[in-house]
Amino acid sequence: MADEAGATTGAPPAPAPYDPDPANPADPATPAAPAEPADPAEAADPADAVGPAGAAVRAEGLGLRTRRGWVFRDVTMDVAPGELVAVTGAAGSGRTSLLLAAAGRFVFNRGALAVGGHTLPKASAAVQRLAALGYVAGAHQPEPALTAAEHVRERLDLLGLRRGRRGRREHARALLADSPYDGDPDALGRDLDPYRRQLLCLALARMARPRLIVVDDVDLGLDTAERAVLWGVLRAVADEGVTVLASCRETGGAPVDRTVHATDATKEYA
Repeated sequence: MADEAGATTGAPPAPAPYDPDPANPADPATPAAPAEPADPAEAADPADAVGPAGAAVRAEGLGLRTRRGWVFRDVTMDVAPGELVAVTGAAGSGRTSLLLAAAGRFVFNRGALAVGGHTLPKASAAVQRLAALGYVAGAHQPEPALTAAEHVRERLDLLGLRRGRRGRREHARALLADSPYDGDPDALGRDLDPYRRQLLCLALARMARPRLIVVDDVDLGLDTAERAVLWGVLRAVADEGVTVLASCRETGGAPVDRTVHATDATKEYA
């Protein structure tokens, strides 16, 4: 995990909108295994991508209870394709687990959940193919020893978009320059501040041309100006047709279409 770094001060310039050119485990509190990379024959160069249609997300009474208690509970939402939805709640309310469940990467044992017309958990593999993770600590975050540009090159390889060594390097830098990420392409993952970790992971998520993106802790470690810019970028992604679920403690006037509140899972039913 990358070391935590303080957020930069001052209002950051608004980055240009990005126009890119499991089986259930024994312990239900354990995330499901991530999906395999997309078939290279079906993968398209992000530089030639056309905006995808967003995925609807519908949950009714969704929850996960383990031997240790509730992880999240009583979540009901009806998200239309292309909406930006904030998932709010205090620490311990299960916001991160809820996001991963919506992306087909975490189990649940109460209620019902369907994403893009696929019913979970039966269709977890299909949901994993259409959903991508932005920054989610412990699940999708910058590798400490890789530069920002190397993250893009690695993702190109995973998507089967291989080029010659020199061409791949230049292509990765071009994609990064066209993304919301506004930092040094040679900065190591361990040296990125929370704001640029979010932007880099969002750029990586967009490369797979997903119909749903989930982003965790949008307000963690960011100052007011950075939060405003990041919410603006997420709004632009949703306006392009991608459904976006973003967790935070509070929205603070963010340009969301609706807010889903995660019930405090540390409190038992009366």
